[in-house]
Amino acid sequence: MKWADCMEKSTRGDRVIVASDETGLWIKISKECFELLDDAVKRGLSEEELLKEFEAEEDRDYIKQLINKLDTVGVWDK
Repeated sequence: MKWADCMEKSTRGDRVIVASDETGLWIKISKECFELLDDAVKRGLSEEELLKEFEAEEDRDYIKQLINKLDTVGVWDK
């Protein structure tokens, strides 16, 4: 997993706007979620490895959905 080269981010309080300068699409996520994903990228984790770090199924589902949305926006490379 990694951020796409076209990813741009802007922080506003406790929210991060993550945008693709190629597609023009964007998504607003919590700073906590951005930092969690950014840390996973820096540690070189795969999606599967990241999801295994969550005990609750609902947390795994949320992160999986978030990754899919980021991929749709064009800012995430699986």
